[in-house]
Amino acid sequence: MQTTRTAKFLGLTIDSHLTFKDDVEERVQKGGRAAYTLIKLKRAGVLPTALVQVYCTRIRTIVSYTAPAWFTMISNTSLNKLEGLQMLCRRVTYPELRSYSERLTIAGITTLAVHLASCCEKYIQKTGLPTHRLSGRVPMKPDCHRVTRQKHHVTYKTALRKKSFFVSMFL
Repeated sequence: MQTTRTAKFLGLTIDSHLTFKDDVEERVQKGGRAAYTLIKLKRAGVLPTALVQVYCTRIRTIVSYTAPAWFTMISNTSLNKLEGLQMLCRRVTYPELRSYSERLTIAGITTLAVHLASCCEKYIQKTGLPTHRLSGRVPMKPDCHRVTRQKHHVTYKTALRKKSFFVSMFL
């Protein structure tokens, strides 16, 4: 049997080191191709508010598709690549503005890191609902006032793994 460096499962590319670099690259490439739509719409004279809607419904959904699986585990370099895609889209939408923060404020959206973190939080909240398929299978974060004993001590190879999705959201 042959081992592979990556595997694709439901649109998520998982690598052997759980860095998710390949999946982030794929999100950036797909989002970049979709960003070309913004450029064509801008040239056609579409209003900036409509361009923001196109960005949020088309490009941001591509970028955040598998975010709950990898967001807390990606490197700053990968996050910067994703944020760079949003910067490009904002620059196309509002070329007259100089700063990225001004463009975000006018568009009424947050940075991509904040958006992805909220996607993860919403997903975790959904799994706590009794109608969700993962209900009862995923341990929820304990209440702050409750003291819990840990029976098993877990060691992590890196600090990045220690703050992974499963560890940071469930323990």
